[in-house]
Amino acid sequence: MRTLLFILSFTLIFSSAVQAREPRLSPDNMVAVELVTVAMEPQSGSHVVLLREAQSGDVVPIFIGPEEARAIILAMESIATPRPMTHDTAAAVIRAMGGQLERVMVDALVGNSYYGLLDIRLQADPDTPIFVDSRPSDALALAVRLGAAILVAPEVLQSMRERDIETIDLGPRV
Repeated sequence: MRTLLFILSFTLIFSSAVQAREPRLSPDNMVAVELVTVAMEPQSGSHVVLLREAQSGDVVPIFIGPEEARAIILAMESIATPRPMTHDTAAAVIRAMGGQLERVMVDALVGNSYYGLLDIRLQADPDTPIFVDSRPSDALALAVRLGAAILVAPEVLQSMRERDIETIDLGPRV
Protein backbone atom coordinates (compact mmCIF):
# COMPACT_ATOMS: atom_id res chain seq x y z
CA MET A 1 0.00 0.00 0.00
CA ARG A 2 2.81 2.43 0.88
CA THR A 3 4.55 1.72 -2.41
CA LEU A 4 1.37 2.49 -4.32
CA LEU A 5 0.85 5.70 -2.34
CA PHE A 6 4.46 6.69 -3.00
CA ILE A 7 4.16 6.16 -6.76
CA LEU A 8 0.85 8.05 -6.87
CA SER A 9 2.45 10.96 -5.00
CA PHE A 10 5.25 11.18 -7.54
CA THR A 11 2.71 11.06 -10.35
CA LEU A 12 0.86 14.03 -8.92
CA ILE A 13 4.02 16.02 -8.25
CA PHE A 14 5.55 15.65 -11.65
CA SER A 15 2.18 15.63 -13.49
CA SER A 16 3.24 12.85 -15.80
CA ALA A 17 3.05 9.12 -15.44
CA VAL A 18 5.79 7.69 -13.27
CA GLN A 19 7.56 4.95 -15.12
CA ALA A 20 9.20 2.18 -13.20
CA ARG A 21 11.92 0.31 -15.01
CA GLU A 22 14.87 -1.83 -14.12
CA PRO A 23 18.39 -0.45 -14.47
CA ARG A 24 19.96 -1.26 -17.83
CA LEU A 25 22.98 -2.46 -15.87
CA SER A 26 23.36 -3.75 -12.33
CA PRO A 27 24.15 -0.87 -9.96
CA ASP A 28 27.03 -3.01 -8.65
CA ASN A 29 28.66 -2.65 -12.07
CA MET A 30 28.29 1.13 -12.23
CA VAL A 31 30.92 3.72 -11.34
CA ALA A 32 30.54 6.24 -8.52
CA VAL A 33 30.93 9.87 -9.63
CA GLU A 34 30.71 13.27 -7.99
CA LEU A 35 28.76 16.26 -9.16
CA VAL A 36 31.53 18.81 -9.78
CA THR A 37 29.72 21.89 -11.00
CA VAL A 38 26.92 23.41 -13.01
CA ALA A 39 28.00 25.97 -15.58
CA MET A 40 26.91 27.70 -18.75
CA GLU A 41 28.54 27.05 -22.09
CA PRO A 42 28.97 30.65 -23.36
CA GLN A 43 28.75 30.00 -27.10
CA SER A 44 25.39 28.26 -26.99
CA GLY A 45 24.10 29.55 -23.66
CA SER A 46 23.37 25.94 -22.68
CA HIS A 47 23.68 24.82 -19.10
CA VAL A 48 25.84 21.81 -18.34
CA VAL A 49 26.38 19.70 -15.25
CA LEU A 50 29.71 17.92 -14.91
CA LEU A 51 30.04 14.53 -13.25
CA ARG A 52 33.56 13.27 -12.54
CA GLU A 53 34.90 9.85 -11.67
CA ALA A 54 37.47 10.42 -8.93
CA GLN A 55 40.07 7.78 -9.81
CA SER A 56 40.32 8.28 -13.57
CA GLY A 57 39.22 11.91 -13.70
CA ASP A 58 36.81 11.02 -16.52
CA VAL A 59 34.10 13.64 -16.90
CA VAL A 60 30.52 13.26 -18.09
CA PRO A 61 28.95 16.54 -19.26
CA ILE A 62 25.17 16.53 -19.27
CA PHE A 63 23.48 19.48 -20.90
CA ILE A 64 20.38 20.54 -18.98
CA GLY A 65 17.75 23.26 -19.02
CA PRO A 66 18.04 26.53 -17.08
CA GLU A 67 15.41 25.58 -14.49
CA GLU A 68 17.10 22.27 -13.79
CA ALA A 69 20.45 24.08 -13.48
CA ARG A 70 18.89 26.50 -11.01
CA ALA A 71 17.38 23.65 -8.98
CA ILE A 72 20.75 21.87 -8.71
CA ILE A 73 22.68 25.05 -7.83
CA LEU A 74 20.18 26.04 -5.14
CA ALA A 75 20.62 22.62 -3.55
CA MET A 76 24.43 22.65 -3.90
CA GLU A 77 24.60 26.08 -2.24
CA SER A 78 21.96 25.20 0.39
CA ILE A 79 19.90 28.22 -0.64
CA ALA A 80 16.40 28.17 0.77
CA THR A 81 13.49 29.47 -1.29
CA PRO A 82 10.37 31.10 0.18
CA ARG A 83 8.26 28.21 -1.11
CA PRO A 84 9.37 24.67 -1.94
CA MET A 85 10.59 24.04 -5.45
CA THR A 86 9.41 20.89 -7.25
CA HIS A 87 12.50 18.92 -6.24
CA ASP A 88 12.08 20.05 -2.61
CA THR A 89 8.54 18.74 -2.71
CA ALA A 90 9.66 15.43 -4.22
CA ALA A 91 12.33 15.11 -1.52
CA ALA A 92 9.71 15.83 1.15
CA VAL A 93 7.41 13.16 -0.32
CA ILE A 94 10.20 10.59 -0.26
CA ARG A 95 10.89 11.37 3.40
CA ALA A 96 7.19 11.52 4.35
CA MET A 97 6.62 8.11 2.83
CA GLY A 98 9.39 6.68 4.99
CA GLY A 99 11.71 6.46 2.04
CA GLN A 100 15.32 7.18 1.31
CA LEU A 101 16.88 8.00 -2.03
CA GLU A 102 19.65 5.43 -1.97
CA ARG A 103 21.27 6.47 -5.24
CA VAL A 104 20.67 7.94 -8.65
CA MET A 105 22.01 6.35 -11.78
CA VAL A 106 22.84 7.57 -15.26
CA ASP A 107 22.58 4.17 -16.85
CA ALA A 108 22.51 4.88 -20.58
CA LEU A 109 23.28 7.31 -23.36
CA VAL A 110 21.02 6.76 -26.36
CA GLY A 111 21.79 9.15 -29.19
CA ASN A 112 22.28 12.41 -27.34
CA SER A 113 19.88 11.58 -24.50
CA TYR A 114 20.99 10.36 -21.10
CA TYR A 115 18.75 8.04 -19.13
CA GLY A 116 18.49 8.27 -15.37
CA LEU A 117 16.97 6.23 -12.62
CA LEU A 118 16.11 6.79 -8.97
CA ASP A 119 16.73 3.97 -6.48
CA ILE A 120 14.36 4.57 -3.58
CA ARG A 121 14.13 2.38 -0.48
CA LEU A 122 11.22 2.38 1.95
CA GLN A 123 11.83 1.82 5.67
CA ALA A 124 9.16 -0.88 5.66
CA ASP A 125 11.13 -2.92 3.09
CA PRO A 126 14.67 -1.52 2.71
CA ASP A 127 15.94 -4.51 0.72
CA THR A 128 13.49 -3.98 -2.13
CA PRO A 129 14.44 -1.10 -4.41
CA ILE A 130 11.82 1.02 -6.09
CA PHE A 131 13.32 2.10 -9.40
CA VAL A 132 11.79 5.20 -10.99
CA ASP A 133 12.73 6.39 -14.48
CA SER A 134 13.99 9.97 -14.33
CA ARG A 135 15.72 12.61 -16.35
CA PRO A 136 19.28 12.76 -15.02
CA SER A 137 18.92 16.46 -14.24
CA ASP A 138 15.93 15.78 -11.96
CA ALA A 139 17.68 12.81 -10.39
CA LEU A 140 20.77 14.95 -9.68
CA ALA A 141 18.66 17.72 -8.14
CA LEU A 142 17.19 15.13 -5.78
CA ALA A 143 20.57 13.50 -5.09
CA VAL A 144 22.03 16.80 -3.93
CA ARG A 145 19.04 17.50 -1.68
CA LEU A 146 18.98 14.02 -0.15
CA GLY A 147 22.67 13.13 -0.11
CA ALA A 148 22.30 10.18 -2.45
CA ALA A 149 25.16 8.51 -4.27
CA ILE A 150 25.52 9.15 -8.00
CA LEU A 151 26.43 6.25 -10.29
CA VAL A 152 27.20 6.19 -14.00
CA ALA A 153 27.32 3.22 -16.34
CA PRO A 154 30.87 2.48 -17.58
CA GLU A 155 29.58 2.72 -21.16
CA VAL A 156 28.53 6.32 -20.49
CA LEU A 157 32.01 7.15 -19.19
CA GLN A 158 33.56 5.36 -22.16
CA SER A 159 31.45 7.33 -24.63
CA MET A 160 32.84 10.55 -23.15
CA ARG A 161 36.41 9.40 -23.77
CA GLU A 162 35.56 9.38 -27.46
CA ARG A 163 34.31 12.99 -27.38
CA ASP A 164 36.50 16.05 -27.11
CA ILE A 165 35.46 17.38 -23.72
CA GLU A 166 38.01 20.19 -24.00
CA THR A 167 35.84 21.86 -26.63
CA ILE A 168 33.22 22.68 -24.01
CA ASP A 169 33.95 26.20 -22.84
CA LEU A 170 32.30 26.41 -19.44
CA GLY A 171 32.78 30.10 -18.86
CA PRO A 172 31.59 31.34 -15.47
CA ARG A 173 29.50 29.26 -13.14
CA VAL A 174 25.80 30.00 -13.47
